[in-house]
Amino acid sequence: MCWKKLLSNLIDDDPNGPEQKLGFHDIPWPISAAYRDKPDRRTRISLSLADLTQEAIVDFLFPATDTPTDSSMPPGADKKERKDKLRETFLRFHPDKFEGRFIKHVKETDRDAVREAIGQIARCLNSLMGENT
Repeated sequence: MCWKKLLSNLIDDDPNGPEQKLGFHDIPWPISAAYRDKPDRRTRISLSLADLTQEAIVDFLFPATDTPTDSSMPPGADKKERKDKLRETFLRFHPDKFEGRFIKHVKETDRDAVREAIGQIARCLNSLMGENT
């Protein structure tokens, strides 16, 4: 599931709207493994906390093909784009913001794993943002 679809499916403002419960695997985690092609729609991709590594996040956010080859890029533009991408992703996965906005829609049985994954992603992104300064 992508963020656009996730956001459109959740009805925060309508208390009479349908209750949407998400599982751990329904969250659009920032790693390529979360988006692998599935043999059919009923097949779930098996992800775990171990898959949410800093290297996997970097590979997803900054694929090797994103490296600019255009020499007309202004100096520092690549660094600014990287910083902006990290900031955007951090805001999306910020533990407090995620908790307030989404956790009520997560199945009770998956909430601890989702909270742990969000914390792990936030720590990785913090580390990456520190390297980017």
